[in-house]
Amino acid sequence: ILKMRPKHKGVDFKAPIGTKLYLPFRSRVVRTTWNFRYNGNCLEVAPLHKPNLRIMFLHLQKIADSVKVGRVLPANEVIGYVGNTGRSTAPHLHYQIMDGRKVIDPFRFHETYTRALPEEQRAAFQQHRRQLDLQFPTR
Repeated sequence: ILKMRPKHKGVDFKAPIGTKLYLPFRSRVVRTTWNFRYNGNCLEVAPLHKPNLRIMFLHLQKIADSVKVGRVLPANEVIGYVGNTGRSTAPHLHYQIMDGRKVIDPFRFHETYTRALPEEQRAAFQQHRRQLDLQFPTR
């Protein structure tokens, strides 16, 4: 996914500590908080509509109390909160999808798309982005 970091198997989403994480699909909880030194508080689920896949959420501040191994959770359930645990240098969510040993690109899997913001909205968008960037200290 990230050709500059071939060993990195997921996508990192910058977000403030404590940001709620919602489950994208109805899923069964496979495991929680394995390899804590690197992953920190983490969660792995198997979507019921594609049970061969594994979706992982790493570096969480906290896993929600409702999340228990073996339990089936509905889509849009709060499953945890963004953190900075494990081997992490800043608050973020590491989001990873695997099919066996094969890495799945989340942007293709979730059918995301890009489009250009209309020219008349760009200045306001850039101002808002700068305000959000202030929430994250830079090194």
